[in-house]
Amino acid sequence: MTTAPVEEPWVLDHQLHLLAQIESRPGLPDAKGDRWMDRRTTGKVMAVCTCGLNTGLVDRGELPSIEQLAAEHPRA
Repeated sequence: MTTAPVEEPWVLDHQLHLLAQIESRPGLPDAKGDRWMDRRTTGKVMAVCTCGLNTGLVDRGELPSIEQLAAEHPRA
């Protein structure tokens, strides 16, 4: 008697992304008249994952630790 192989169950993949909010403005002209963009972070971040996690834009200190996020949203 043979039995059919048991298929593994489908498991949701996680693709965690951390996004920092950035603001920018044109810098002052240099000696040649060229202008570079000045950029800085605002202190706001967002964590999103393909499993549905979306923290929304929060202060950096309110976001769970990177270690905690990685443990809850592991890569396959």
